[in-house]
Amino acid sequence: MSNSTSNELQERERINATFKSFTGLDSWTPAMGALLVSGLVPAGRPHGIPVGAGAICSVRNLAVAANEEEIKWARKVLENWLDGNVDDDDEASRIQALKAEIKPSEFLLWAMEDYDGSPAFLTPPWLDYLLALLEWKHQDNVPLPAPSSLVTRAAALEKLVPLNSIGSTPTKSIPQTVSSDDATYVEQLSASLRRTVEPVLAKRIIEALGRSENPRVLKSVWTQLCKMAESKKYDDLKFDGEGEISIPAAGKMWKRYTRDALRQCLRKHRPK
Repeated sequence: MSNSTSNELQERERINATFKSFTGLDSWTPAMGALLVSGLVPAGRPHGIPVGAGAICSVRNLAVAANEEEIKWARKVLENWLDGNVDDDDEASRIQALKAEIKPSEFLLWAMEDYDGSPAFLTPPWLDYLLALLEWKHQDNVPLPAPSSLVTRAAALEKLVPLNSIGSTPTKSIPQTVSSDDATYVEQLSASLRRTVEPVLAKRIIEALGRSENPRVLKSVWTQLCKMAESKKYDDLKFDGEGEISIPAAGKMWKRYTRDALRQCLRKHRPK
C-alpha cells in the first residue's frame, strides 16, 4: 500500500473515531447534535453554538478552526430543532430546551425525518455521513471519508487492484435486511400505536412499517402506505393520486391523510 493511501485511510479512521466518541455517549445537548451533523467537534457540552469560528474545530482537521459557513450550518440546524421540538415561543421554554439532555439516537432520528427529501444543499453536510457510519441509512454513493467497515475493506482490496480502478466494473447491490435494532424499534413503536391510535389506521401504519426497508425513515414508511392504498387491496385506504391518500371518517366519509400527519404520528409514538 502506498504511503499516500495509507495516510488517507488513517485519516478516515481518525474522523470515524472522532464521530464514534460522540455517538457512543449516553446523551447529547441539542447543540452538540447540531454541531456534529455540521461537521464540527463540540467542546464540552454546549447549550448553544459558540460565537466566532475560532471557538471550535472542524472534524476534517482538529488543528483548524471552523469556518463561518460551518458555524452558520450549526446555527441553522439548532434553530430548526427548536422550531420542531418547542411548542411555546417564549424565551424561557427555548432556553430550557437547549439545556435538555437527549439521546444521540433521538436527535439523529429527528434530523433524519426533518431533512428527509431535502435537496443536498439544504441538508446538513455531515448528516448522511453519520447515518451511513451508524448503518442507519444505505448510501448509493458513500460519502468520503468512508465508514470504518469500508476503510478496512479498501485496504484489503488495494492489495488486489489499484484504488483508482475500483468501481469501474458495475456491481450488484447487496440485499438489505432489517437489523435487530430496527426490529426492536418497530415492535416498540407498534405497541404504542396500538394503544392510542384509531385501530384501523394503527394497523395500516404498522403494516407499512413492516414493509419498509428503513422503518426509521419517514419517506420509506409513507411510500409503503401509498403503495398499499394504490394496490386497492385495502377497503380502509383510498388512493387519491401520487402521494395522496385518504382514510375512513365518520358517516361513511373519507378524510385526507397526509405525509405530515404520518410524520407527527410517528414522532409522537416513537420509542424514547
